[in-house]
Amino acid sequence: MAGQQGTLSGSTNVPVKYKIENSPEDSIRDGWVKIQDMEVEFERSFLGFETEREAKVVHKNLSKLQGVSFLKSYFIIKHQNQDRYWLAVDKIQYSLEKYKTEHSRIWSGLRLDSQYQDIIRGIIIGMCELHGQRHTHGRLSIKDILIVNGKPKFAFIRNEFRPPLEGDNECETHKNNLYQDFNDLKILFEKVIGRRENHVELKHFYESAKVNNASGLSKLYFHPILMAPMERFFQPVSMDTLAMYPGHEKAKKAGDCFRDVLNEETKKSYCYDWIKDVKGQKYYEKIISFEEEKKEEKKKAENKRRRGPTGESPPDLSYWHAFKVVRHAIVHINEHTKTNKKTEKDVERELSEMFPEYFNKAYDLFKLEEIASGSRKRCGDVV
Repeated sequence: MAGQQGTLSGSTNVPVKYKIENSPEDSIRDGWVKIQDMEVEFERSFLGFETEREAKVVHKNLSKLQGVSFLKSYFIIKHQNQDRYWLAVDKIQYSLEKYKTEHSRIWSGLRLDSQYQDIIRGIIIGMCELHGQRHTHGRLSIKDILIVNGKPKFAFIRNEFRPPLEGDNECETHKNNLYQDFNDLKILFEKVIGRRENHVELKHFYESAKVNNASGLSKLYFHPILMAPMERFFQPVSMDTLAMYPGHEKAKKAGDCFRDVLNEETKKSYCYDWIKDVKGQKYYEKIISFEEEKKEEKKKAENKRRRGPTGESPPDLSYWHAFKVVRHAIVHINEHTKTNKKTEKDVERELSEMFPEYFNKAYDLFKLEEIASGSRKRCGDVV
């Protein structure tokens, strides 16, 4: 449509010249605005609403919210020849729904593509920031997440802000709104990244996403499926460090993370068959063979060195010690090849694919109560 004169909704009635482009996305348009007596045109996007009340609620919410997860809103335009109201906001590229159609590669092998890892993490951060400021979203869908320079932004925040008070009916309403946000978020994640048969980490992610409190959502940010390669690189070292301290409340559990696997059907733990898991991977088989030759010697030395304060022996060493610092594997592998040498990222990915249960167990090691410890419970917190 051509640029036309319009009037800002509200009491100021400041004349403004604007242009709203046509777009395949019904509620999101690009364009510009030029306020009277100013020579500069401001590039903006416009969010469409059927009623003035809807536009005002969203405008008010965005004006109050702080943080990089939220679009900045400016004013509401009532188009002279239409019944629709348009909220001028910072320039956006498209909705997450449209982003998916133009960025169809969601997976890189067994890994979630890095651009989608960033988007899911950004959504988690945004929802945490929203709830942290005592707001709730209301009716969240994949169309409501907007993309700016590859980062997700919140804009269509429909619930009116009413600070909940202890003993007030509004407190119960706020809790119900929180439940709705958490439920919508689970549906949104599946809309974005879908499901894959027999994908251990993805299945675990959806189970972990069944949260109904802020600490659970914060923890989800650190789920292994969202981890960058170097984050995964350091996690085995962290788990092994915990296991090194006899008497620490998490020592045994941390050790189990890289020794045992839980059978989902029998609910019993069993040891990794390390040799079987690396079969056919010649460089990794060499590392295992080398470790097997040295295992008895190392076990005796470790028992002597690491005997706990009460005299108990530490748990038996496993073949995981051959891999626990990815750098060790890189050195061994690159000693046997002159070309196509492997990087930290290569080895970390290959080990993760051979031992997929490991990272899920490490994630489960830490409880939600520990993440939330020290935080003050407030009205509206869902427990």
